[in-house]
Amino acid sequence: KQGIPSILIEIGGGGRLSDEYVRAHRQGIKRVMQYLNMLDGDVVVDQDCKIINRAYFINTTKGGFFRSEVEPMQQVVKGQILDRVFDIFGEEVERITAPADGIVFAVRTYGTCYSGSIAHVFAEV
Repeated sequence: KQGIPSILIEIGGGGRLSDEYVRAHRQGIKRVMQYLNMLDGDVVVDQDCKIINRAYFINTTKGGFFRSEVEPMQQVVKGQILDRVFDIFGEEVERITAPADGIVFAVRTYGTCYSGSIAHVFAEV
């Protein structure tokens, strides 16, 4: 609102932190600061960089046992099954599908969920 650039970075998952993640954070922040002319140097863009048009959380609507059918950074097509939720008897009570072609950014790592749990973060490309 005030025209001041800001940045939010997430990397990894499951609450884990590693030297690799710290290096990636530092490199990403440096590149953004170079892009904004806050630091000298040419901006380097990775060849496998993805342009995201829209990213959002997709939540479960049922509680139970959660099983993902996809992995982080996997490309998916609209309608593809991403996740399933099962009741205590093993019956499927929910099937979550991709709302559009895109990439799965993050996947729930817990084996259980409640109604409204984050299933994953999805990005349209």
